[in-house]
Formats: sequence, structure tokens, C-alpha cells
Amino acid sequence: MASVTCHMCITYAVLAVSTDVPSGTKQVSPLTVAIASEVRAAMASRTPAATQSYLEKETGIPQSTISRLLKPSKVMDLNQLDAICRALRVDMGELIDRASTRARDAEADEVRWRVRASSEEGPTRPAHGPNRSGARGSASTRRHGTK
Repeated sequence: MASVTCHMCITYAVLAVSTDVPSGTKQVSPLTVAIASEVRAAMASRTPAATQSYLEKETGIPQSTISRLLKPSKVMDLNQLDAICRALRVDMGELIDRASTRARDAEADEVRWRVRASSEEGPTRPAHGPNRSGARGSASTRRHGTK
């Protein structure tokens, strides 16, 4: 089991990082979003539900930081994730595995949506193909015989 957890931790460390996109804004990976969602689900599944204050007491991580980590725009480091999983009595490897599956499913859904959306747009008229009258080129080119 230790090798699985280690493998899952490496997967998380590699895939959950935020990346710079050309516009200069941060884009968080689907795995980061799924990790935050899985932690929130683990908090809710406890009886009584675990609060951010409870996690602060158990982990030593300030509540304001926990609040930011539970939003899908902030990447948890492995030490923070480990501390939170221990406080919630959740196996970190299993949590990462569930989140990884959720992230892959979300990415597959996104690809299917894009393919479906692009196929619904239908064929487009080529930029340099025949115009409305069926003739090639602009009216000006045909009139003046220039290219």
C-alpha cells in the first residue's frame, strides 16, 4: 500500500500544479479541483461534519488557509493534504485516487462536449472558395482582371 500511496502522491504533485496560461492568469488543473472537492466531501461525511475550525485545531493550519485550500483555485501542498487527511481519518492515497478518477472523467466530458459542439456548428464556407454567385475571387478582381 505504501508504494501505491507514494505513486499517488507523485501523481498529485505532478498533475495538481497550477500553470500560467498566455493571458497571464492562473489556471488550476482538474486534479486540483477534484482534490478540493474530495476533501470537502470527506469533511461532510463525518458525523458531525468536520468544520474548518476543527481542521485548524487538528492540523495547525490556520482556518483562513484551510478556507483558501478548499476553494478549487488554490493548490494544496502534500504536507497540507497529509495533515488534513490525517485529521479526517482518510487515506491520502485513496483520496487522491478518487480525485484522479473524477478529474479524468471531467476532462473526458469536456472533450466530448467540445467534439459535440464543433460538429453541431456544421461546415463553414472556405475563405477563398466560391462566392455567392459561384465565381471565384471578388467582384473587383473579376472586373479588373487582377489578382
